Amino acid sequence: MAGAVLVILVGSQGSGQILCEEGRRNAAYLDPAGIPTICEGWTLGVQLGDWASDAQCDELTLSGIRDAAAVFVAHAHDEVRRAVPPASIAAFLSFIYDVGPGAAGQKDGFV
Repeated sequence: MAGAVLVILVGSQGSGQILCEEGRRNAAYLDPAGIPTICEGWTLGVQLGDWASDAQCDELTLSGIRDAAAVFVAHAHDEVRRAVPPASIAAFLSFIYDVGPGAAGQKDGFV
């Protein structure tokens, strides 16, 4: 199942869900909220003037997917993870990748 989810999120040659939704920009820019952003929506530690190669963007995206998967595994029960189809898990991971994990008890993310 993990392979199927990764194919949905990353795809090949720019066909993945995250790249299609986020787009790739190798040079840092301000997102609509005014936050410095690079690659496929990566914001952690980004400053205007930063530049990332395609390989660096790929690694940041995979890192973000791994982080999102860790949040999903920590907060979704085993029965749920087993019952949910790969496309739905990919949607959850894309959401977590996009808005962040959030904080327990607050309506600001997945948790």
